[in-house]
Amino acid sequence: MPNLTVSQLSVDTVTNSTVFGSVTSALSSWILAVLIALMFVTISANFLILLVFVKNSRLRNPFNTYLFSLAFSDLLVGIFAMPFYTAYLHAGGTLNTLHCSIWMFFDYFATEISLWTLAVISLDRVWAVTWPVSYRKHNTTVKSLSLLGTAWVLAFCVVLPGFLTTRNLNMDKLTTNVTGYSDQCSWDIEGMPLWAASINVIALNDFTPCLLTVLCYIITVAKIFQMSRMRTRVVVGPSDNAQQAGPKRSSRSEKKEKQAFFLLTLLICSIIVMWTPWFFYFLWTLATGKWNDTGATVTYWLAYSMSTVNPLLFNVANDDVHSAIRELFGLGSKRRPVGPPNINDIEIETVHAS
Repeated sequence: MPNLTVSQLSVDTVTNSTVFGSVTSALSSWILAVLIALMFVTISANFLILLVFVKNSRLRNPFNTYLFSLAFSDLLVGIFAMPFYTAYLHAGGTLNTLHCSIWMFFDYFATEISLWTLAVISLDRVWAVTWPVSYRKHNTTVKSLSLLGTAWVLAFCVVLPGFLTTRNLNMDKLTTNVTGYSDQCSWDIEGMPLWAASINVIALNDFTPCLLTVLCYIITVAKIFQMSRMRTRVVVGPSDNAQQAGPKRSSRSEKKEKQAFFLLTLLICSIIVMWTPWFFYFLWTLATGKWNDTGATVTYWLAYSMSTVNPLLFNVANDDVHSAIRELFGLGSKRRPVGPPNINDIEIETVHAS
């Protein structure tokens, strides 16, 4: 998620101000306390998810590898992006070159890794429901790591060239005019080549994974409803008792698939709630050339907060994660049904009853 300024939207005002520095001279004590609490929850919750994955071998399966990656990228947001942004706001928009560089890199890279990981999870679900035989054959940890590795490399390659370009230009300006140049945390600065502009990074690393995630989810839901309609047409014959052994043996696998879909649904809702305001604000800013400090700050933190919400959703939607956390705190394993009733099961039971 880029740290844009109005100066980045107009060449004529390219040196106007740093992000939010013109309005926010310092954060009030209660706002600062809220942001610190949010950072604490983000770091603690994601670290807890990583810890239970390391300590509990039951969690080490191909699908949960995606959750581990998502928790790790969200942890980076909590450790680097949130604190440096808070310091930036509290300092009235002034950070030194090193701090600006750290914040800018993780502001773009860590948040976008989270989005690309969600896109990978959505692609995984499309594969599972569209080509189930192929999916079962290739559903290995190596497959998951390969998809995640591709996402990480892609996000890194999109961010790095522009990041190095803007930081080099920033150093040149500081070297030639130390007292007259203070916009150290801005990506798009005077002299920036068009190919390295932040809008290209936004299009490739923000909009693209979000659109891909939503598109894959729509395909997955459509495929599930299609299979549901096909199952309702199946006429149950006298050989049902003999055929019920197979489904019983695969009940655990089906439960995992239901949980994976339920978790994906919650994560999709998280993207819509947390990121949509920032997307609309960004597009509004591009269209009007106007900038609102309060709107920018609120939508920024709302998008950051997805890294706070994600580990909580893991605990809600994934039975193994929930049980592993209980065991970690000595509460014992407690299995409970997760997710809404399955429409396929309801329809099949209705056919039997008739």
